[in-house]
Parts: sequence; C-alpha cells; structure tokens
Amino acid sequence: MINGAAPKQNHIHGNDWERDKIADKCLCGQMPGEIFPTIFKVIRDQNPDAVIDCVYDWDGFARLANTESMNVSINASGEYDACSQACRLIAKDKPDFLFVHFDHVDHAGHAYGHFTEEYYQSIRLADSLTGVIISALKGAGIFEETYLLITADHGGTHKGHGGATQREMQIPWLMMGKGVRKNFTIKQRIRQFDTAPTLAKILNLKTPDCWIGKPALSIFE
Repeated sequence: MINGAAPKQNHIHGNDWERDKIADKCLCGQMPGEIFPTIFKVIRDQNPDAVIDCVYDWDGFARLANTESMNVSINASGEYDACSQACRLIAKDKPDFLFVHFDHVDHAGHAYGHFTEEYYQSIRLADSLTGVIISALKGAGIFEETYLLITADHGGTHKGHGGATQREMQIPWLMMGKGVRKNFTIKQRIRQFDTAPTLAKILNLKTPDCWIGKPALSIFE
C-alpha cells in the first residue's frame, strides 16, 4: 500500500517481518538495512518542506514505514483516538500528506468473523469516523484542495485472511478530489502496490525506478 512494489521487491512477506531481515540487503540502491522506499520517503526527498503526518492504530506499522521522513508519527490507542489525533493534526498542521489507519475493522473480522453483523457495524463506525475527518478538513479550509483515498489492506473469510480467495484479496479503493471522475466505477484492475504510485502522480512526484506499481490513470478526468 505504501511502497509501490510486491514482496518480491520489498522483501516483506508476512506479519513476522522485522527490519533485521534486511540488515545485509541493499534495496533500491540504498544503504544496507534501509527499508524499501515508501511514499513518505518519496515525498520528503522531492519536497523537503512538506508537512507529512501519520496516525496509525496497529503497533507493527512503524517498522514498515519511513518514520524518519514524517513530521509527526503517532501510534494511536484505538479508532477514536486515531480520529481525534488526525483531526488535531489537520487543524494544527494542515498537512500536505496525512496517513490515517483504523484497526478496529480488522479486529472485528478476527473476533466475530468477516461479513458478520458485527463486522458491518465496524465498517459503519469507520465510515462515521471518516466523516468526522472530512468535517475537520472543511473546518481547516482545505477540503476543496484535498484528495481523499479510502482503502484497506485485505478482506477476509470466516475469522482469518491471507489466502488467495476473492473475499480475502478484494478490497475497497475509493478516491475523490479535484480532477477525479465522479460517480465512476473503476474497470481496470488496481493492485495494492498501484496505490502509492497513484498518490505520487497526484503530488507530481517521480516514482523510484524500483517501484513496479502504476498509477490508476482511469480515475482521472
């Protein structure tokens, strides 16, 4: 989602991955041990003055991202805190790039099962919290110039995920913003690692040669 490449390139193959797995590897022409470049690093390298904020509700996220490229990195304590922190940063920083992660939908899938009523309730909550963030963007006067992408890292079946079934691999991918087609259903296949290149295109950034993802051009007018 954040680095424009598949496990074959970024060497991240599962939740047990830690940075010491690449201690002796030079990824994408970088120094040994540096993680595969994420959208955070690409923004920072090409726009040193950018305000880059990140709020995440899964402890494992920081090891996957270039936190050194962020102005603010917050490990939230639950979905309500993640929403609150995001709104605070929007009002204070008016960030150029803000990543917000809610983890409660994943928890509901594991605890109650995917596509159960409890799972759908967790999605409704995520929807309402996203509405609060949109209100914060409007309150900060930056909503009209903001691109909003809503997606997920996986689906699920029963109380698990990680397999190759359609329910586990198909995810929502919703985009809005200036120049993005309205009421448009995407026909092309969008792979998870096409997400970061699409964001890079919106931000007029050159993508690293080691990224294999492509921007989802069909979404633009």
